[in-house]
Amino acid sequence: MSFVMSCRARSRVRAHGVAGFAPQAWVSGFLALLASVVVALLLATTAQAQDAEEGTEGAVEEQGTGVALELGGAGPLIMWELLSEPVLNHVQLSPSGRYLSYEVRHQGRGRLYLRDLETGERVSLMDVGEIGDSQIMRVGALHWKNDESLVVEVLEQRYGIIRTGSSLPMLIDPSRNWRRDDYSARGFLLFRPDGTRSLITSDFAIGTDRIVGLASVLRGQSDEIIITVTTRTGHVGTRRVNIHTGQHRMQDEGVRYISAYHIDANGQVVGRIRGANARGDRSIIERRGEDGRWHRVANISRRDLEAQPELTILGPTDSPGEFFVIRRPDDGVSGTSAVHRYDFTTGSLGPSVYAHPVYDADAIMVSSSGEFLAGCYWADVYRCDFANPETAQTMAGLHRFFEDERNIRITSQSRDNARWVLSVSGPDEPGTYYLYDRNRQQVELIGNAYPALAMERMGVMRRIDYTARDGTRLFGYLTEMPGASAPRPLVVLPHGGPEVRDHYDYDLWVQFLASRGYAVFQPQFRGSSGFGRDFARAGYGQWGALMQDDVTDGVMHLVNENLVDGDAMCIMGASYGGYVALWAGATQQSIYRCVISIAGVSDPVAIQQWERRTYGEDSTRFQYWAQSLGHPVHDRERLESISPIRHADRWSLPTLLIHGRLDGVVPIEQSESMARALRRAGHEVETVWLSSARHSRWRYPDQNEAFAEIERFLFTHIPPPGWDGTMPEWHAYEMRPEITASSRMYVVRREELFRGRR
Repeated sequence: MSFVMSCRARSRVRAHGVAGFAPQAWVSGFLALLASVVVALLLATTAQAQDAEEGTEGAVEEQGTGVALELGGAGPLIMWELLSEPVLNHVQLSPSGRYLSYEVRHQGRGRLYLRDLETGERVSLMDVGEIGDSQIMRVGALHWKNDESLVVEVLEQRYGIIRTGSSLPMLIDPSRNWRRDDYSARGFLLFRPDGTRSLITSDFAIGTDRIVGLASVLRGQSDEIIITVTTRTGHVGTRRVNIHTGQHRMQDEGVRYISAYHIDANGQVVGRIRGANARGDRSIIERRGEDGRWHRVANISRRDLEAQPELTILGPTDSPGEFFVIRRPDDGVSGTSAVHRYDFTTGSLGPSVYAHPVYDADAIMVSSSGEFLAGCYWADVYRCDFANPETAQTMAGLHRFFEDERNIRITSQSRDNARWVLSVSGPDEPGTYYLYDRNRQQVELIGNAYPALAMERMGVMRRIDYTARDGTRLFGYLTEMPGASAPRPLVVLPHGGPEVRDHYDYDLWVQFLASRGYAVFQPQFRGSSGFGRDFARAGYGQWGALMQDDVTDGVMHLVNENLVDGDAMCIMGASYGGYVALWAGATQQSIYRCVISIAGVSDPVAIQQWERRTYGEDSTRFQYWAQSLGHPVHDRERLESISPIRHADRWSLPTLLIHGRLDGVVPIEQSESMARALRRAGHEVETVWLSSARHSRWRYPDQNEAFAEIERFLFTHIPPPGWDGTMPEWHAYEMRPEITASSRMYVVRREELFRGRR
């Protein structure tokens, strides 16, 4: 391949494309043009954008560290930077590849644009985000139906008193006053390349039904799209809507508790996911048979991140009624998760379409018509094996271009496969978009999604290989800021699950810790997923035993190699990782200096009793946990022996417990009980109960509070080099609502609006 550019050069292009400096001479004219366009978009979102951006950079420099921390680079990332939402979103090519559509955001506001890649003309489509004092327009997704029709899914929110004549895009009836505290409507707008738009449909246009979302854009078929709606009876069905006239007709009446429909290549409803009860904690994948009736395919659970579903449905194939799925090997069978074709009409599973001999299949790439193009998986970086040799060679060239250290995803492509939109990420690069022209063999920058997170202010990740005490070869990822003196204090960060894995990619928690002066270690212990069935099953029944040993062996390898400060190590984890941290607190006081458990399991017997009571003895979820962790009756003695809460009297390490009160995966009682046990035993424990947090995907205030408490706790017990004992200026709870995205601003404003009235 002819495109070659060093990491340092790419870093300059990345910075210039976002900050607005002129690219160097080796960057193509188109890149310069496109980079300047992105800059112009950023500036166009608000009249003060340039001043605000410069002010942001100045604020980072001005706030600095507040102390003489040895970070080896620029000042640490402050909270609003770490928790900022992407500036560049919804980057999509039209089917022919001529047009590029995208959303640019800045300080809670944004704008949708369409760019003609042939003429260079740019058209502004719509303002989004905070519009005025009482209106928010949020974009759900962009979908090109054809080159003349861009379908935009939007949600309009209004709060306070909305006056007659309010003009935001037609979703909420502007002909009368709204005297309600807030109101929202979902709808679809149609945009054309010349910038004109029209309303396809909205909640006000379909009678008593409420729109749930888009089920299929039906690219290349008729003038209709398929949407899902909730009827007045509570049923969730599908409607076909004409994008030009707004005329709609019911396609499938549906039933209650439907969460998703599966539409095949011909636009027929062939599958659905239905809740088994009103709570939605258990669901059933169903298929429509040749007789028109619905038949069970598999059971899944609502937040079942650990217990893998029997089938992971990926998308329709090029054959009617057929979908690509990922299926794990049966119990007792070795191998990796593979991609199959599944016929929803007959309920038959076809032979494997793609499987990697070492790594589990993670996703696939298909053409617009449903033709299989590639199977994808995580090695260290994300890779896709293409069936077409020429395309495979092209992708190999792209990996060389990015020096085999970036995760490359083709997020959009033209119908003729000549132009690709690449989403590129890595440990120190949350996300950057590039346009790749296969005919010209040229990679050109579109823009950086997170301009506040500069590479030089991010930790560098590397793979560490080590040998477990039984001779098994394992590895983990070690992240630290470049250039500072070593060895550093270490935070051990075992992942949750446990049947998930960490990736060589950007991780918010890792970069938060690394930017505070810590080395961060993520061991990939047995029981993790991604490496085949045998590796995952090796962790069954091994909580507090082999799985814990794998973590410890990795940590001791770092100490023995003088890569970290063995006298300044804390262990922190969430969910299963929280259990690992707690068990270390109970049994490994000589290794660590402190413990942080986030939504961790402290009492395996109690959590298994809760699982059985909540989901039922025969549920797929409980059966998985009974097999992988243990049964609360049959395995009670073993579970009690590995229970941190039953070893509270042996505790000696300072401990911080963090838990969300709305956690439906690991109940907060697990942390509350642990705190009580430690205090009864006379040991030091601090607690942070987040009032609105669930098990994951925390809102900005909860994430901010957790980060601030973790930062303070770590600085107290394993201070980074150079700390003078005072908390730095960037340690703060305060949100920066003028910087955060509209969804977060809405939460803040809504709380202010109703303060004292509930």
